[in-house]
Amino acid sequence: MAVLPFREPQWRPARDYFADGITDALTTELARLKAVRVISRQSVLHLKGSSRKLDEIARELSVDGIVEGAVLQEGDRVRVTAQLVLMEPERHAWPKATTATSPRS
Repeated sequence: MAVLPFREPQWRPARDYFADGITDALTTELARLKAVRVISRQSVLHLKGSSRKLDEIARELSVDGIVEGAVLQEGDRVRVTAQLVLMEPERHAWPKATTATSPRS
């Protein structure tokens, strides 16, 4: 499995770290599963912002599944969407969206 760099639809360089942090956290959590082989962050970093098709990426990385997602931050609200796409045949195996409010200081 590969976790592609999460994107921020309203890309702002100052907030890019947040999407990268979500990607890293998810990669780390999935790598803890013994039944799943997750390739390293460094192996997918070059795909950040790529518009290539998922089947091409899966072949290049030799993976059976890809996790892709997005992070949208507006004020004190954050929305994270993620989906696991399995190849052969291509299908969504797990879509998830979560919205959270940041605690106020």
